Amino acid sequence: MSKTPQTLAEALHNCCTRLEAKDLETNDRLLSASYRFPAEFPGFAGHFPGYPVLPAIIQLAAVRHTAELGLGRNLQPTTYSRTKFRTIIQSDEEITISLNLKAEESGFKGSFSINRANGEKIADGSCHFNSKTEEL
Repeated sequence: MSKTPQTLAEALHNCCTRLEAKDLETNDRLLSASYRFPAEFPGFAGHFPGYPVLPAIIQLAAVRHTAELGLGRNLQPTTYSRTKFRTIIQSDEEITISLNLKAEESGFKGSFSINRANGEKIADGSCHFNSKTEEL
């Protein structure tokens, strides 16, 4: 029996092991999610054989996924800026994505960081998402 291919969103959802959300009085929403990407995660395909490294675009997709889970709605990324990738993510590493988002008329704007379990910073930057009308 062949395995049914997953969408990227489904695969990310299966890798998310924890999600926390906190609303602040300033109308900010703080989100934190942990992920562990197994070697068979589709984002590693071809990147690189024998030495799996999670591509930067998949890391940004995980930032978006965290925002969607924490806000309970589908989002369209419009801008990632001042993004710096400092080191690689390999299979089976636990990472934490932290987001600080503020609601705006056009969607949500904020900052993110991706860290290892030991606190080492992997990546960080700013993000802006347009809110789609449908909720998750």
